[in-house]
This record gives sequence, structure tokens and C-alpha cells, in this order.
Amino acid sequence: MPDRADLAAGGSGRARRALWVQTIFLGLFAAFGGLFALAVAVDWLQGVATYAWEESTCTVEWSSVADRPEEEKYELQVSYRYYFRGEQFTGDAYRHGYGGSGSVSETNRLAARYAAGQSVPCWVDPDEPWNAYLRRANLWRGLWIFVPLLFVALPLGVLYWLHGLGRYRPGSSLERRSGREGAIRAAARPMKTTTGMFILFGAFFLMGFGMLIPFFVLPVLQVVEARSWVAIPCEIVSSGVRTHAGDDGSTYSVEAVYRYHLDGQEYVSNRYRFMSGSSSGYESKAEAVAKIPAGSRAECYVDPDDPYEAVLDRGFGADFLFGLIPLLFGLIGAGGLYFALQATRGAKRDAARPSWRAPTVAASAAALESGPVTLEPRFGPFTKLAGTVLVALFWNGIVSVFLWQLIGSWRAGSPDWLLALFLTPFVLIGLLLLSGVPYSLLAIVNPRPRLRLSTRVLRAGDSAQLDWSFRGASGRIQALRIWLEGTRTETSTSGSKTTVTSSPFRTIEILDRGPGMPVEFGSVSVSVPSDIESSASDVSWKLKLQGRIDYWPDVLDEFEVRVVSGSRRSRKRSGD
Repeated sequence: MPDRADLAAGGSGRARRALWVQTIFLGLFAAFGGLFALAVAVDWLQGVATYAWEESTCTVEWSSVADRPEEEKYELQVSYRYYFRGEQFTGDAYRHGYGGSGSVSETNRLAARYAAGQSVPCWVDPDEPWNAYLRRANLWRGLWIFVPLLFVALPLGVLYWLHGLGRYRPGSSLERRSGREGAIRAAARPMKTTTGMFILFGAFFLMGFGMLIPFFVLPVLQVVEARSWVAIPCEIVSSGVRTHAGDDGSTYSVEAVYRYHLDGQEYVSNRYRFMSGSSSGYESKAEAVAKIPAGSRAECYVDPDDPYEAVLDRGFGADFLFGLIPLLFGLIGAGGLYFALQATRGAKRDAARPSWRAPTVAASAAALESGPVTLEPRFGPFTKLAGTVLVALFWNGIVSVFLWQLIGSWRAGSPDWLLALFLTPFVLIGLLLLSGVPYSLLAIVNPRPRLRLSTRVLRAGDSAQLDWSFRGASGRIQALRIWLEGTRTETSTSGSKTTVTSSPFRTIEILDRGPGMPVEFGSVSVSVPSDIESSASDVSWKLKLQGRIDYWPDVLDEFEVRVVSGSRRSRKRSGD
């Protein structure tokens, strides 16, 4: 029968294999994201190169607007001739990366600008003069690189944590190192961790708020600006509901082409509303189309300063809320950056303050165990609030996408009861998470505990003195409890699946004072039983404190402590 060591070795081997499988999968995921990022970068650099091309003059021979219904786009087709270094060439490219536009008015504007017979500036590649563009590249396209970079940062961030980089484990070789090298590495690892967090959540932040501008901010500004546009009668050329097939079902949009006249000139547009895109709910789109059948007359709103700009519906709609989805990613990034900033500050404080978690240069084993030491809570009130907000936004942001589809089905008169039943528990969890936000917000003004332990390391069979006090209105605390709690982390492997669970296995009461007893400050002896399990890779100990406040969030804090086996008295006897 295999002994415990054999079983542990076997479990460790399976865990390592599972780790390598996860590493390969995440590595491939990051590699594909890197390839897409590389493609975006190459395309952007090719556009940058056009700014080094030589300017010339081109004569437009003809231009037209081509309808690409299969791509839902309108494309400018143009042909022009130009002379370069005494030789004549013909070109047909408008701009690097140009693939058409969803706006027929915008394409008509280009066709009018490059009408036949016009002499316009163009840019010619001096090394390959048969390549030319009427306009140089749009360098803002390079911002799209943040989308694939996000899919690079995510798996790399997960890999960073899977392999334990930047983690501290009490009793590990990192702690046992002494001298300058061990101290420098101990201080550097938290900084490396926070650097990874800045990169990961920085990508979230830039992508979220960057995408928020075109998807929400600009349409809202257009709605506000359109309040001053003039109302002009227009003729509906064609209208209908366009279906967009997707993996999660079909979505729909209102499609309408209309013509109007201003100052004796005819214009054509296909903009129905400033918020583009499609959404679920066929009936609502069909109702809108029924009001503007082909051949009918309607009222459109035209920019008097730019007659090509027109819209049929210049008001706000419920679909504008979809433009706020990037805000979720931006807030996740902002919350993560806040966590990284707090972690950086904490790492600097740990490096400046000697403790068993951050040994000083040339620290000896005896110095590491000597005291006293001021304990720092694992998470401050602002960190708890940021974490609560982050989790609530992440969960409810995902649920809101499906909830919006459900609301759309109700508004259309055909409620999806199966989806409603499925979403009910997820919505309730989201509401529960949201209720934690005001709870965490109120807890910010709670008294903050200050704990001072007479030794850096608690030894089984020995005692230590714990002093406590509070900053803030400690008189609000009605009862106080302090206890030591051990948690064991177990890893189980079933096939290729590895499960890690953590659960408390022992509680040691230190202090329990009820109403009417002084709790603002004091001292208590911490007696550690001789049979206690020491801190190890699978066992951790925390000193927990709870101060009960009536009709208000309680003071709840926990502090990491290190527990080792063998008292000093037993060590002295063994030495004798």
C-alpha cells in the first residue's frame, strides 16, 4: 500500500502535468493574439510609410459609388493619372487600408470631391512609382492593436500567476534566504507582480475607454449637435429590416435609403439613427420600417453646414445603452490599476519596514523571529470597496447583455420565458453583489484596528503578547472578537482536471469581549497549542478580528501570521 509520501508525490506529478497543459493552452492563446497584433502593427507601419512618399498632382479620369450589399458597404471607385519623374502612370487606389464605408452619403461626398476632371494632390511611392494614393493612411487605425493585445495580456497574466511569480509563501526558500541577494529578490518580486498587473489592466483601461469614444460618446455628441439641424422633406428610396446572422442568434437593424434636395442639389443618405449596429427584437425594427415604406415622404434632418450629413431619427434610443458596454472593460481596467497602485505602495512599505515577510539585508534567523512587529491587514477598506465594485460590475455587465435581449423580447410583445427563467438566479446574484457596494462604502469610515505582536513568528507550545487599539471612533464598537484561524489548501486531480480548494481546519480563540466590556485598546496573551500545524505551502494562518457595530457594517480584518512547530523551551532541552 503506498504511503502518504508516495500519494503526495503522485498528486504533485499530476498537478505539474495539468499545469503544463494549461501553460501550453494559454501560450497558444497568447501566440494567436500576438499574431493578430503583429498583423495590425505591420498594416499600421505600412500606412506610416505613406507619409514618406512624394506628393504629386493627379487628374481624376472618372469616379463612382459601388454598392456592396454582401459586405453592407459602399465603396468609392476611382481612376486617375499622374506624372512622376517624367513618366505617366495610372492609379485606382484611394487610401491604404480603405475598404469602403457603411454610409452612402460619406461615399458620395468622396465621389463629389474626386469628380472626373478634378486635379487633386496624391502621394507616390518613390521606389515603386506605380503605387499611389489619393490620401495618406489614417494613423488612428493603429489603436485597434489594443484589441489583440488584450488577448495577449490576459493569458500571460494568468500564466504569471499559475507559475507563482511574485507570490510569497511563508516558510519558502525566499524567506529562508539571508544576506543581500535574498533581501533584494524578496523586495523585487512584489514589484514584478504589480508591473504585470499594470500591463494587464492597463490594456483593459485603454481598450475600454478608447472604444467608448466611437461607440457612445460620438453618437451622443451627434444627437446633441443635430438639435440645430434643419428639417427637410425627403423621399424614401428603399427601406427594410436587415438581418445579421450571428453565433448567438440573429440581430436586426433598420435600413433606409432616402434622397433630399438642398440649395437645388440632390443628396442621398442611408443613416437612420446616429447609433449604428444591430440588436435583437425584430418587431420593433419592423414597426419603424412600416412608418417609412419605399416611395413615401418623410422628414429628415440635415446639417446646413454640411448637406451630406443627414439623419431620419435624431433622438436617443434604448440601443444607445449598448454603447456603454466598453465602459465595463474600462472600469475593470481602472479597478485593476487601483489594485496595482495599492500593491506597489504596499510593497514599498514592506521593503522599508523590517518584518518576517520582508527580511532586511544580512538578516539572521534569530532576527527574523524577534519582535515586536506591527501587523498589517491583508486588504484595506478602499481595496475591499474596489474589489466589490469590480466583481459587481463584471458580473452584472455580462448578465446585462442577456437581460437586454430579454427586455427587447418583452417590448416586442413576445417574451422569452425560458430565457427569463434561466436568467433569474444570475440576476439575483447580481443584485446581491450590488448590495455589497454600499455595505463596503459604509465600512470605509469604520474604526481601523492596529495590532502589535511581541514576536514575528508564533511557535507551537509558546505564548506571545498581542496589543490592540483602534484609529477612529472605537466607542461605536459593541463587542470584539479576535481569533487565530488555520486554512488548508488541498489539490485533487481527476483525469486532466485539477481542483484546488481552501477551507478552515482549526480555530483558536484569543479574545471574546461582549457588550459593556472595554474594547478600545488592551493586551492579551496568545497561547499557541503544541499540536498546532506549522505554516507550509498547503497550510496558512491568519489572525482575524471582528468588531460588532449595531446597525452598521462590522469591523472585519485579517492579518497574515507565521506559525512554526517546536517551542524555544523544547529546542533548548534538545540542545542540552
